[in-house]
Amino acid sequence: MQAVTHMAFGAALAVVLTPRRDEAQPRWRAGRIAAAVVAAALSHPLLDDLARATYHPPNAQLHDPFWLGFHALVAVATVAFAWRFRRHGWFMAASLLPDLDWVIGRPLGLWSEGSAHAAFRAIPGLSSVSEALRGVVPDLRGGRSGALLELGLVALLLAIVWRVGESRLDAERGADEGCVPEPIP
Repeated sequence: MQAVTHMAFGAALAVVLTPRRDEAQPRWRAGRIAAAVVAAALSHPLLDDLARATYHPPNAQLHDPFWLGFHALVAVATVAFAWRFRRHGWFMAASLLPDLDWVIGRPLGLWSEGSAHAAFRAIPGLSSVSEALRGVVPDLRGGRSGALLELGLVALLLAIVWRVGESRLDAERGADEGCVPEPIP
């Protein structure tokens, strides 16, 4: 998956799993936040397994206008998402952890290509889920229609982050002011 998809999933986990400031006792708050960060990191290999059904050619296609346009859109979306939802930065960063292969490990020659991804996939329990996903998800990485699937997934995650995140902020503001927010229809 593209970075924006991983980040959107990490932010969605943040708004769904972490407690509001007024909701949890301080001793449980740190544990729930840590669990959400770990879940964001562990989601990466599973999303990458689902990426087999999205537009994800194995090599750069610098001659293809669609490839260039898609990746320009993804780059802009990644920066915009990171900026808009920077409140969930730790969760978004955790969701990108295995990609250290691409941004640090491979360019600097620190470890072999794919080592971080392989380490995450080797985690007991996660490896069997990852293997099952790779067995059933069709390989459509070269098809342009897969771009729509990934953009749809990002839109769904964005809706979750936006809707749940904004309603949580409203609830926190209401709790700060001593009033009860209206229920979500």
